[in-house]
Amino acid sequence: MTDTRRTSITSAGGYEDFDLAAQITVAYERGVVLFGKALREQFPPIDKSYFVQSIVADIEHAQRDIIHSPVYFILNLCRVLLYLREGVVASKQEGGEWGLKALPAKYRSIVRCCLDDYAGTGIAPSFDSDGLTDFAGYMLEEVHNEIDHIQ
Repeated sequence: MTDTRRTSITSAGGYEDFDLAAQITVAYERGVVLFGKALREQFPPIDKSYFVQSIVADIEHAQRDIIHSPVYFILNLCRVLLYLREGVVASKQEGGEWGLKALPAKYRSIVRCCLDDYAGTGIAPSFDSDGLTDFAGYMLEEVHNEIDHIQ
Protein backbone atom coordinates (compact mmCIF):
# COMPACT_ATOMS: atom_id res chain seq x y z
CA MET A 1 0.00 0.00 0.00
CA THR A 2 1.40 3.42 -0.98
CA ASP A 3 1.49 6.15 1.65
CA THR A 4 0.06 9.07 -0.30
CA ARG A 5 1.53 11.59 2.13
CA ARG A 6 5.05 10.62 1.09
CA THR A 7 4.73 10.46 -2.69
CA SER A 8 2.70 12.22 -5.32
CA ILE A 9 2.59 12.43 -9.09
CA THR A 10 3.98 15.70 -10.44
CA SER A 11 2.50 17.70 -13.29
CA ALA A 12 5.32 16.35 -15.48
CA GLY A 13 4.19 12.78 -14.76
CA GLY A 14 7.05 11.89 -12.41
CA TYR A 15 6.96 11.22 -8.70
CA GLU A 16 7.86 13.37 -5.72
CA ASP A 17 9.13 11.70 -2.57
CA PHE A 18 8.54 13.99 0.40
CA ASP A 19 10.73 11.81 2.60
CA LEU A 20 13.76 11.84 0.29
CA ALA A 21 15.46 14.90 1.82
CA ALA A 22 15.23 13.28 5.26
CA GLN A 23 16.53 9.94 4.02
CA ILE A 24 19.52 11.53 2.28
CA THR A 25 20.30 13.77 5.27
CA VAL A 26 20.26 10.80 7.66
CA ALA A 27 22.54 8.83 5.33
CA TYR A 28 24.81 11.87 4.95
CA GLU A 29 25.03 12.59 8.68
CA ARG A 30 24.75 9.11 10.17
CA GLY A 31 25.37 6.60 7.38
CA VAL A 32 28.02 3.92 7.57
CA VAL A 33 30.08 3.43 4.42
CA LEU A 34 30.15 -0.17 3.26
CA PHE A 35 32.04 0.46 0.03
CA GLY A 36 33.58 3.51 -1.62
CA LYS A 37 33.67 7.07 -0.35
CA ALA A 38 31.37 8.59 2.23
CA LEU A 39 28.49 10.72 0.90
CA ARG A 40 30.01 13.85 2.45
CA GLU A 41 33.13 13.32 0.32
CA GLN A 42 31.06 13.16 -2.87
CA PHE A 43 28.09 15.51 -2.42
CA PRO A 44 27.18 18.69 -0.58
CA PRO A 45 24.68 18.35 2.28
CA ILE A 46 20.94 18.75 1.70
CA ASP A 47 19.75 22.28 2.47
CA LYS A 48 18.40 22.37 6.04
CA SER A 49 15.12 23.92 4.88
CA TYR A 50 14.38 20.85 2.71
CA PHE A 51 15.25 18.53 5.59
CA VAL A 52 12.89 20.44 7.92
CA GLN A 53 10.10 20.34 5.32
CA SER A 54 10.61 16.61 4.96
CA ILE A 55 10.60 15.72 8.66
CA VAL A 56 7.67 18.01 9.40
CA ALA A 57 5.66 16.51 6.51
CA ASP A 58 6.22 13.10 8.11
CA ILE A 59 4.55 14.17 11.37
CA GLU A 60 1.98 16.69 10.16
CA HIS A 61 -0.93 14.26 10.64
CA ALA A 62 0.37 12.84 13.92
CA GLN A 63 -2.59 14.01 15.97
CA ARG A 64 -4.92 12.06 13.69
CA ASP A 65 -2.71 9.03 13.00
CA ILE A 66 -0.96 8.50 16.34
CA ILE A 67 -3.64 6.08 17.58
CA HIS A 68 -2.75 3.71 14.72
CA SER A 69 1.07 3.87 15.12
CA PRO A 70 1.82 5.31 18.55
CA VAL A 71 5.44 4.14 18.88
CA TYR A 72 6.33 5.43 15.42
CA PHE A 73 4.78 8.85 15.95
CA ILE A 74 5.86 9.37 19.55
CA LEU A 75 9.51 8.64 18.81
CA ASN A 76 9.45 10.57 15.53
CA LEU A 77 7.89 13.61 17.20
CA CYS A 78 10.69 13.50 19.77
CA ARG A 79 13.42 13.34 17.17
CA VAL A 80 11.90 16.12 15.07
CA LEU A 81 11.72 18.40 18.09
CA LEU A 82 15.27 17.43 19.05
CA TYR A 83 16.49 18.43 15.59
CA LEU A 84 14.64 21.74 15.67
CA ARG A 85 15.93 22.63 19.14
CA GLU A 86 19.48 21.29 18.98
CA GLY A 87 20.28 20.54 15.33
CA VAL A 88 20.90 16.83 16.04
CA VAL A 89 19.99 14.31 13.34
CA ALA A 90 18.89 11.47 15.61
CA SER A 91 17.49 7.97 15.48
CA LYS A 92 14.06 7.24 16.90
CA GLN A 93 15.72 5.77 19.99
CA GLU A 94 17.95 8.82 20.47
CA GLY A 95 14.96 11.12 20.01
CA GLY A 96 13.00 9.21 22.64
CA GLU A 97 15.92 9.24 25.08
CA TRP A 98 16.18 13.00 24.61
CA GLY A 99 12.42 13.28 25.17
CA LEU A 100 12.75 11.53 28.54
CA LYS A 101 14.97 14.38 29.71
CA ALA A 102 13.54 17.35 27.81
CA LEU A 103 9.76 16.91 27.78
CA PRO A 104 7.37 17.75 30.61
CA ALA A 105 7.14 15.03 33.26
CA LYS A 106 3.57 14.11 32.29
CA TYR A 107 4.80 12.79 28.91
CA ARG A 108 7.83 10.84 30.06
CA SER A 109 6.04 7.58 30.86
CA ILE A 110 4.49 7.40 27.38
CA VAL A 111 7.94 7.97 25.84
CA ARG A 112 9.50 5.33 28.14
CA CYS A 113 6.86 2.76 27.12
CA CYS A 114 7.59 3.46 23.45
CA LEU A 115 11.34 3.17 23.92
CA ASP A 116 10.89 -0.16 25.71
CA ASP A 117 8.61 -1.44 22.96
CA TYR A 118 10.96 -0.18 20.23
CA ALA A 119 13.89 -1.99 21.88
CA GLY A 120 11.80 -5.14 22.37
CA THR A 121 12.34 -5.07 26.12
CA GLY A 122 8.88 -4.14 27.30
CA ILE A 123 5.37 -5.44 27.22
CA ALA A 124 3.48 -4.15 24.19
CA PRO A 125 2.09 -0.85 25.42
CA SER A 126 -1.58 0.00 25.45
CA PHE A 127 -2.34 3.68 25.27
CA ASP A 128 -5.29 5.88 26.06
CA SER A 129 -6.32 7.56 22.79
CA ASP A 130 -6.90 10.90 24.54
CA GLY A 131 -3.38 10.75 26.00
CA LEU A 132 -1.95 10.03 22.57
CA THR A 133 -3.74 12.91 20.87
CA ASP A 134 -2.79 15.21 23.77
CA PHE A 135 0.88 14.25 23.36
CA ALA A 136 0.74 14.75 19.58
CA GLY A 137 -1.00 18.11 19.97
CA TYR A 138 1.59 19.30 22.47
CA MET A 139 4.50 18.14 20.33
CA LEU A 140 3.10 19.62 17.11
CA GLU A 141 2.64 22.95 18.86
CA GLU A 142 6.24 22.82 20.08
CA VAL A 143 7.46 21.89 16.58
CA HIS A 144 5.60 24.81 15.01
CA ASN A 145 6.89 27.17 17.69
CA GLU A 146 10.44 26.12 16.87
CA ILE A 147 9.82 26.56 13.14
CA ASP A 148 8.45 30.05 13.78
CA HIS A 149 11.68 30.92 15.63
CA ILE A 150 13.93 29.84 12.78
CA GLN A 151 12.01 31.67 10.04
